Amino acid sequence: AAGGRTRIIAGRITVNGASTAGVITGLTTDPLYLDVALPEGAVFEHDIGADYSAFLYLYEGRDIRHTGKNAQA
Repeated sequence: AAGGRTRIIAGRITVNGASTAGVITGLTTDPLYLDVALPEGAVFEHDIGADYSAFLYLYEGRDIRHTGKNAQA
């Protein structure tokens, strides 16, 4: 999202062909821990594997929506 920011705490994500890992590595599990900040009206999308669980914690802002495979803020 324009003006948005994503910090990778643990795990690895690939965006536009560039793969980036978080500072926490070498774990026996495969966590993905992101800190995402978005301007009002922006959308963040990230695929989660079918065999994974997800947890979303909103600490500022409002209006989180999960529709099918998507959660929107």
